[in-house]
Amino acid sequence: MSAESQWKHRGVRVVHANELDIDTAQTPGMNRAAAITNARAGAEKLWAGTVVIHPKAADEVTAGARPRRSVS
Repeated sequence: MSAESQWKHRGVRVVHANELDIDTAQTPGMNRAAAITNARAGAEKLWAGTVVIHPKAADEVTAGARPRRSVS
């Protein structure tokens, strides 16, 4: 049975909070946990999971950032 047709025979799988993968790219002030990725489910064009953005996250990221200028 091909990976593409497995869902037709096995149905939809619910990924519970304790099954989320926290081994994902992280950003200061944010936490990501993946439910569906290429590594976990063979997904090529889909990512699903949770993202938590902490209060003042933008302040944490931009506090040390240098101003950028756009040149047209």
